[in-house]
Amino acid sequence: MSKADRIVVLYGSQTGNAEWIAKNIHSEAKERGYSGECFALDDHEKAEIDKIRTVIVVTSNTGDGDPPDNSLKFWKWLRRQKDKTYFQHTNIAILGLGDTNYTNFNNTAKRLEKKLKELGATVFYEKGLADDAEGLEAVVDPWIAGLWSELEKVCNHAHTQSNGDTSQVSVDNLANGVNQLNVSAEQQIASISQEAPSVEDELQPRPGENALQFYRRKLAAKAKVVDRATADAAPVKPSVTSSSITAERRSPLVPGQKLKLDLSALATATALTALPRLPAPVCELISHGTADPKNEKFPSFLKPLSPSPVFTPKILAVRPLTTESALKRTLHFELDTTGIDEGQNFQPGDAFGVWAPNDEQLVAALLKRLQVEPSGLVSLQAKDGTSDIPHHLQVMDNVTYEDIFRYGIDLTTSPRKATLRLLAEYTRDPEERKSLLFICSKQGVSQFNALRDQMPTLLDLLETYPSCLPPLERLLDVLPPHQPRYYSISSSPLAYPHRIHFAFNLVDYTTPEPYQVRRHGVTTPFLDALTNSQKQPSSLDKVASLPLDPAPTIPVFFKHNDNAFVLPTDTSRPLLLIGPGTGVAPFIGFLQHRAAQQKIRRQMGGVGMNPNRDIANEFGPIWLIFGFRDPLKDYLYKQELEGFAASKVLTRLDLAVSRGVAAVNGNSAIHEIEVGSEQQRQSLDEDGEIEGNYVQDVLRREGKEVYKIIMEDDAAIYVCGDAKHRAKGVHDVFADILVEYGQMDKPAALKLMVKWMEQKKYLRDLWAVITFDGRPEDGPSLPPESAEVLRVLQWNVERNYEADKILDVLQRVQPDIACLQEVDIGCERSGKVDHLRHICERMGWIGGFVVEFWELADPLRRERDQGGGMHGNAIFSRYPITFSTIELGHHPVDWNTQGYKYKEPRKGKRIALKGEVDVGNGNTVVVYCVHLEVFCGVSGRIKSFAPILAHANEIALTKPYQIMCGDLNTMAHSIARFSPVYSTDIYRLWSLGWTEADWWKWALWDVSVSSGWNARLGCGGPGLVGWLLRRIGGLERRERREALNETRTCPRWLQWLFGFDLQTLEHAQNPYFYEPFPHNIITLHNPRYFGLFKGKLDAMLFRCMQVRHTAIGNDDYSASDHRYLLATATMDTKEQVEKVAPIWKQRNIPLQSGLPLIPLIMGTATVLYISARYAKW
Repeated sequence: MSKADRIVVLYGSQTGNAEWIAKNIHSEAKERGYSGECFALDDHEKAEIDKIRTVIVVTSNTGDGDPPDNSLKFWKWLRRQKDKTYFQHTNIAILGLGDTNYTNFNNTAKRLEKKLKELGATVFYEKGLADDAEGLEAVVDPWIAGLWSELEKVCNHAHTQSNGDTSQVSVDNLANGVNQLNVSAEQQIASISQEAPSVEDELQPRPGENALQFYRRKLAAKAKVVDRATADAAPVKPSVTSSSITAERRSPLVPGQKLKLDLSALATATALTALPRLPAPVCELISHGTADPKNEKFPSFLKPLSPSPVFTPKILAVRPLTTESALKRTLHFELDTTGIDEGQNFQPGDAFGVWAPNDEQLVAALLKRLQVEPSGLVSLQAKDGTSDIPHHLQVMDNVTYEDIFRYGIDLTTSPRKATLRLLAEYTRDPEERKSLLFICSKQGVSQFNALRDQMPTLLDLLETYPSCLPPLERLLDVLPPHQPRYYSISSSPLAYPHRIHFAFNLVDYTTPEPYQVRRHGVTTPFLDALTNSQKQPSSLDKVASLPLDPAPTIPVFFKHNDNAFVLPTDTSRPLLLIGPGTGVAPFIGFLQHRAAQQKIRRQMGGVGMNPNRDIANEFGPIWLIFGFRDPLKDYLYKQELEGFAASKVLTRLDLAVSRGVAAVNGNSAIHEIEVGSEQQRQSLDEDGEIEGNYVQDVLRREGKEVYKIIMEDDAAIYVCGDAKHRAKGVHDVFADILVEYGQMDKPAALKLMVKWMEQKKYLRDLWAVITFDGRPEDGPSLPPESAEVLRVLQWNVERNYEADKILDVLQRVQPDIACLQEVDIGCERSGKVDHLRHICERMGWIGGFVVEFWELADPLRRERDQGGGMHGNAIFSRYPITFSTIELGHHPVDWNTQGYKYKEPRKGKRIALKGEVDVGNGNTVVVYCVHLEVFCGVSGRIKSFAPILAHANEIALTKPYQIMCGDLNTMAHSIARFSPVYSTDIYRLWSLGWTEADWWKWALWDVSVSSGWNARLGCGGPGLVGWLLRRIGGLERRERREALNETRTCPRWLQWLFGFDLQTLEHAQNPYFYEPFPHNIITLHNPRYFGLFKGKLDAMLFRCMQVRHTAIGNDDYSASDHRYLLATATMDTKEQVEKVAPIWKQRNIPLQSGLPLIPLIMGTATVLYISARYAKW
């Protein structure tokens, strides 16, 4: 296919992150000489993507893996496309922004790539899946950096140098950049007033006053904020030359905090690498003078930024839901929508958004710090030469600077690296500039993380770097849009016409040690202030809602629930409701609605002699499981819930109480879940809750009843609350219940739950890679520039039985990268210790972990399953690393049906862990960590392993440096060959005379990808079999690309006879890995096996790396039943990488042994007489 002439960059963005990233990719592409445009996905018709041959998509998610609002039209259009060749001439690359705290991590990006490939598109660059839980930039930055070399292969461009290419600079030359700013000494900012606050008496709302007016007047009364619109204050428009600020002392009125940063590593750095590209200027301010004083109102640009019409209901009443001694402050609000048409159309379970302003004192301090007149009136437009400006700025026309800072931009989210890069450009002091550049470089990654941990506002950054004064236009280029906050409606329009009820916890927290800075949310403090921060009661008994008179107003809009989180239309369908904490709020609306429906049914008449019974038969049972800490402090909606239970609207109420015993009024419908022993009371988790008394524990205890209501009665299941912790536990318990009471295996249970989700019966959360960063603050984040040597360790640590000895070994050999198998997390057998975290903390490493096989993803397994917990594969690194998983290609064992009832039951669906290690100098080393099944045969293990080889081959061009480590469980040798447990297929005889490690060496490691198909693996040795496979199957040895276009296929009888399908024969080829360790060494020798089952089970292979030294340890098997493999390696030069094939031939020593014994004896006769029975061994 010839190269394309232009590209298009598309984005689906909910909060502005994806849009910002997409437009920066587009901007850099233009600087690199590429022609193209950038559009939202919903504008795909303008983009003419059916005619564009190179498409780059950046998409985020909303909710639990749903597409962003500005891509819904695109998805509707895409689903209608049925032509499998529609995108046959299109090359695509996709970058997804997601969050592993939610079920369907990056679901939109995955679905999009799958759908486009189904319609014929070709992926020219592997998709990136960024995780907001770990920081988007960890994936986004390297993905963009690697994009350009791949884009050049599919698209023409003018060869130009990117203007923003400052990815590496010398530390000595950093100060030179300051001279380019043409700093004027006269342009400085006056010190912020330190005038002490005085409190006015009037703190009550005035008649006709809206929420914003009252909120601002109240703050002014408390803080005595100086009037920002004095007659003699001329408006100042910031410019490039305004780059200095005098050092100021923080005023008590200004909530700025100087950040704590350790810059000692900067003193020894010689150069800073991987600096983010300087964002291109896209925004231009057009001044319209000064706004006239007028009645304050909410800015008009909120309406086009909202997904539905904005309306302004009154806050009618407020009610505390927790006591003064509760851990959290929770409030119930009631909004009045009388006379507002937009405020009537909702259902219980819907959500609505609240537009709350940024903190007024923060806004005032920032405007003063930036030398901006608050009442200055401006419009925003695209700068000359740019296509457009971010969507949230496009709608700002004739607005004041104050409104932009109040409602237009986010001032509190942790900054992107690009923001720090831009601030450095406008920082006058050389040392401060060095500091900013250091933090956004690879060398400063630990301090960037430390900065994020402190959750700084924009004012905190400017307070820390007083000589920094960026032009306002440039700040608007990089600051994300201000976001509304969403709340679930907790009322029914039938029970409370013209009312919207909702509840929330006040967001008030302290940053982690050692910073300990108090931070607040944006919306909840604003709402709390509107109620005069109403005092919480000492008791929850008979707490009434208190009216606000006069009532302030707030701007809100509806966001209807697309995931069917509303009551079913069939009122007879049972409901199972699960809500920890404020997750119970929408269920109050459900119960109100059901009570109102029952009342309406009674009024309609037509019931028999027993109306209560007849009506109850028309309405299905409702079971609510509600979790909270203490019934005396935070039993939310206590009066309502007990009332619903008494009236039988709520058939059953289970209370999962973690810090006390639920005191109830003797109602039989309410079930108490008590705390337990005094020893348990002291075992608190990170939220201050007692371990083992959550909503999922109620589900487990009542498993039989839960199974009945969801399976036999077809109940609809609703889970609302903590997506990060509780919802995952609920998901795991549901699967266990289906296994225990439904007589199904775990995979079948999970498959059924997926079906429920598709049917809108149930929403679930899943497991992901577990990571931990144990690097010390002052430790190295990257190797020195001169260090090109890596020490790599491979070791099966036998479930950490000898944890102390294992740590002693690790501390002695000090590897840079360690691949460990059978790492325990929370297992009784190894002390219920999180060994991933323990090793990371002791070694100062970053670690990633994935379960060995998928059934272990449930950390709450039954006691018979090794005392709970989970074990799996782990990769540890001294240097920055990102993780992902690879599902193995074959799952040969079902322990539940093959006689292993008392072992850990599993289907055998195994998972490998992949890590990409940033080793400096722009190089990445890809590391695979795998553990294959032991209770199967040679063919089963090779089938499982083949996708890893295929994956390594796919990324080899862009990421040539690769290491493959693992316990391959190559047990088919010596006496083990005759065990029906450890070797279950024909190859145990065909390889007689060899160990299984020999077989892998001959059939895999010695067969390169240039062979097209691995006929050697299929033929198993005899010449005639190889001839048959090649001639009858049409599998002549040829280049891989030609083989992929082969029209003839391997006959089914050959696939059956030799145990391998065509896909395995295609994938199971070596993309130039070689093993530096002898194939006849022993790595397993467990005394429990009486010395019979010993052999080479472990492997370590390298690609495009020269191994300089090898070592084997744990010879006495005291720390584990496996010996460890240790290698020291250097990366090949670019010239060597280009000659990978001939260099591999030099390094790879072919197997010297003769052919295996049985093929020599039986030869061709074996092919003719093998039966189906033997093939199934």
